[in-house]
Amino acid sequence: MDSGPTSSAVEARRFLVTLAAGLSTLATTCRAEAQHVPRETYLRYVPIGYPSIVRATPETERFGLYDTSGVSEYVDVNPKNGIEDRRDAWLLALSVRFSPFMVRNTTSVPMDWKRFIRSQRDFPLTIDTWNVARSPATLTATNTIDFKRLDQGTCADDETSDDCALERLSQRFDPDSTMSEWAQSATMNPERQPFSVLFFDFPGDGPTTWHEEYNERFSHQLPPKYRDFAKIYSHPFISRRTDSRVDTYELVLQYWFFYPFNDGGNKHAGDWEHVNVVVSPRSLVTRGLYASELEQLLRRPIDAFDGADPLVIKRVEYYFHHNVMTLDYAHPNAYASRDHWKHELPEAIGDRAGEKRIFEEIRRRAFLDEAETKINTHPIAFIGGDSKGLELLLQAPGSKNRDSHGTYPLRGLYKDIGPAASAEEIDQGFDLREHFGAKTKPWPENVARFDDAKRIEVLPDWERVMPLIRDDPESRREWTWMTLPVHWGYPATISPFAGVVSHADTGNLSPFGPTFNGGWNGVGATSGYSTYLPHRIPRTFPISPLDAIRNSWGFANIPALALLNLPPLDLVFKLLPAPLLALAHTQSPMYYPKDAPPRRVVGLGIGVTTQFLSDNDWPQLFFNTPQQSELFSRLGLGPGGPNATVEAVNSFADNPTSPVFQLVFYLSDHFSAENTFRYAGANVGADLVLRPTNDSAELRGRIHMYEWQGSIRYSFLPGRFQPYVKLGYGLSWYRLEDVTVNGTPLSSSAPWIRKPSLVPFHNLLPNTWHYGAGIEFLVIDNPQPLGFGASIKAEFVMQHHSLGLSTQERAFLENEGGPFIARPAVNAVLMFTL
Repeated sequence: MDSGPTSSAVEARRFLVTLAAGLSTLATTCRAEAQHVPRETYLRYVPIGYPSIVRATPETERFGLYDTSGVSEYVDVNPKNGIEDRRDAWLLALSVRFSPFMVRNTTSVPMDWKRFIRSQRDFPLTIDTWNVARSPATLTATNTIDFKRLDQGTCADDETSDDCALERLSQRFDPDSTMSEWAQSATMNPERQPFSVLFFDFPGDGPTTWHEEYNERFSHQLPPKYRDFAKIYSHPFISRRTDSRVDTYELVLQYWFFYPFNDGGNKHAGDWEHVNVVVSPRSLVTRGLYASELEQLLRRPIDAFDGADPLVIKRVEYYFHHNVMTLDYAHPNAYASRDHWKHELPEAIGDRAGEKRIFEEIRRRAFLDEAETKINTHPIAFIGGDSKGLELLLQAPGSKNRDSHGTYPLRGLYKDIGPAASAEEIDQGFDLREHFGAKTKPWPENVARFDDAKRIEVLPDWERVMPLIRDDPESRREWTWMTLPVHWGYPATISPFAGVVSHADTGNLSPFGPTFNGGWNGVGATSGYSTYLPHRIPRTFPISPLDAIRNSWGFANIPALALLNLPPLDLVFKLLPAPLLALAHTQSPMYYPKDAPPRRVVGLGIGVTTQFLSDNDWPQLFFNTPQQSELFSRLGLGPGGPNATVEAVNSFADNPTSPVFQLVFYLSDHFSAENTFRYAGANVGADLVLRPTNDSAELRGRIHMYEWQGSIRYSFLPGRFQPYVKLGYGLSWYRLEDVTVNGTPLSSSAPWIRKPSLVPFHNLLPNTWHYGAGIEFLVIDNPQPLGFGASIKAEFVMQHHSLGLSTQERAFLENEGGPFIARPAVNAVLMFTL
């Protein structure tokens, strides 16, 4: 459960700041990757205080969700969980009907945490007591309660038993007691203030040992001993809708998933994630249920879940990190006829790019067949996103950071879902329709199915089990975990940027259980979760440098990112594949938060450029070696010509004005990579006086110049008015043509100077360097992804390069300007952007 998302408007700044911070922690991270944070120091990462436990909704209690209406005798025996047995069977059957199919982008699978108790020699709940009255805090005592031994003696029989210790602990943290440790922690003794940290510990203590424990070395599959651990938890509750004048209600199945570790951009032991599935009769799916309708639903027999008015998915809410993204099956109504659905679709589509594609996918998931006659009741969930964060640049190559366990609704790249504009990608695809019907494909091994009662456990509200915990040793063993503020794993793990702020969760702390999560009994954006309303953008072009990060490349991403994003290789890796990617539709899309879309992705510009050529430099091209012999003959210098003196009385080079074209890839709101192309033709000339004969000659010619320039640009302001600076390099090649001596053309041709070629190879290396500044104004500014935009810009660029002549060739004119020349240019460009 990582840190929340941040705005992409400062992505470039975050990139640099985060990279700097990451490099400063690289040594620590690498050195400590496979070891615990020491027991004596982990508290500096842990907040001093306990989270609030979340109570049942009033509606759950009002409608008696965990009781069976009309039953004369309340029976809670099998299982003994605070739910009347007939209602428990009903809720379990409902949970199986709407259980998710989980597409694994990794080897991880949600697990039954109690299997760890049965599979290990001991399974202690550790209680560390700290004195936090002084700084630094000191560890004063450590006690353990072995859950493996809880059935070996009760508190009534033995006051030293683990059960007795658990009973006392549950009394200390009884949410309904005014003497609980929550209440006592509100006051403080200046000399002694005890603070308890409770935690379970699971196998492994960091990425290295986690992968050794939960990933077979050669098959890269979950080891056999864990393959039957797969299990999820279903927590049903009733929520009241607040968007209507008349009270209406929803029946929600909240599925919770436990993982023994989290190895994503942030690393911590243990993990709890969840999704909400809102259930409704098909005929009422477009609105909330009135009280009488909800009561009727709760009385529906199990064998009537299907039928003329089947129970269907109304809405699925996917929670990943501190975000929640909703797939709404009701608006437009995915279960209506296709014509009716198409009629509703335009009203449902808002101002987000790609919304229609998302609704089309919802419609497809609503049915199991192309004829749309068989309703699907199982949400599709994707887990194990590949990290696209900067922390990968600090690690050795190999599959890393694929186990963050956020639960995603769709295949694709999810932007800005973690710290420092981090992203995660789900690359695995899945089409449910391929696995139902007469001709079906076998189920992929990476899809975990939970449509089996043995793989689901129904969780009541903790208030239902609290009386059982107080009085019954067996119930204490089964349910105390729901009422204690337990860290699900060793409290702190070495992780990038951990400990930057003391006593604050920076993504490296093991989480508390579901009842202490702000999402418990909540729908939509609850405490700790923000609504994720994304644009859906085709990944024809990478938007951010981070998008190109490969999960398995580690620090090898650094040169790859440079090659991909720097001109001219960005043309090769971005522009050339774009038509094929657009036609193939095989690459997963990108999801970008609505409130922070990229302003521009790619731009094409056309304009004019005026270059200022030095009068003293460019006429030296007349004395290029291939034309020297004929030139000297025309000048009457003869064999001894080179020893004569050539004096330029007057030399000149026109300032050419020509078209200029630009292709720009916008890397962020501040940074962009520019490719500039232009051709220019300029007249040059020199009036010569020959010594000692005092003869005169007039040389005339025309320069034909071609140029490509690659620039990295930084805009100071991200708004419509953008002053900027740029720096870059380029290839310039040219030659002198149409040379005349006193009006008579030369028969020989001048060579191309630095024309790109493989032989010699150095002609492919940059020979021109430039820097400049400019101003751009966005005339049409459409921040919606792939929305059309237009701007005008004016810039001044100073270019430096060698003229490309030898010292001997430059020596014939006394006013030679040196080996390197400055070539200023002024550009005015009209840009069209997407």
